[in-house]
Amino acid sequence: MNSIGRTARATELYRDAIECEPNSNQYRERLGAHLQRIGKTTEAIKIWNSMAEGERLSAASLMRLAEVFRVYGHSTRAAKAWQRASQYDLAISDRLKYARFLRDTQAFDEALEQLDEALKFAGSAEDRRLVLQARIDV
Repeated sequence: MNSIGRTARATELYRDAIECEPNSNQYRERLGAHLQRIGKTTEAIKIWNSMAEGERLSAASLMRLAEVFRVYGHSTRAAKAWQRASQYDLAISDRLKYARFLRDTQAFDEALEQLDEALKFAGSAEDRRLVLQARIDV
């Protein structure tokens, strides 16, 4: 089988896996990666976005979507996914991850806003220390 045939077969197998497990995002993530690798970025983005739609929509799925977009070089889309995730009641550790992402993309004011939000819910001395250290890092 030539490489075009293998590529088409791989795409088909990923789509079959999604049909078998429609609420599992691992195959959506992998199909998107496969599609991006073969130059079908628009289709990859559509598949990745489906990770956080309908019954799959949650803070966790949006954070995973943000990470996928970050890894595959779509920082603007990653920022939008993080922003949507931040509308949920995130754990302090997740707010810290979001703030780190914002810092890394040089959105310093927004990073500090997320850390201010995290500090409001820092219940332990260790949580406060982590948030304050993150503020210093920004």
